Amino acid sequence: MLLATSEYIAKNAAGESVPCVLSLHAPEPDPLSEQGDYRCKVEIAGLLFEKYAYGVDALQALCLGVESLRLAIAKLKSEGWTFYFPAYPDDEFDLLSAYFPLRLSKN
Repeated sequence: MLLATSEYIAKNAAGESVPCVLSLHAPEPDPLSEQGDYRCKVEIAGLLFEKYAYGVDALQALCLGVESLRLAIAKLKSEGWTFYFPAYPDDEFDLLSAYFPLRLSKN
């Protein structure tokens, strides 16, 4: 079951655009687990990213799914991808700052 989506235009380092949809699915029991573990599907349609995050329960699977999405976006940005709202194709949108605020580390 789809939990949340967000639509963007992604541009690669060469300036080529592709529509993309970030999707986070609701956690579900992992059909291959014998211990009752869960999984959470994460997708970036248009950029050929699809992955399951696994956890010992639904909350851990969901949290790891969100982290998987953050890591995928960070990797794309490091490869030169930029993101834009479809209604504002000239104004870059910083997905990492907007959806994954900077974490403070303990010292």
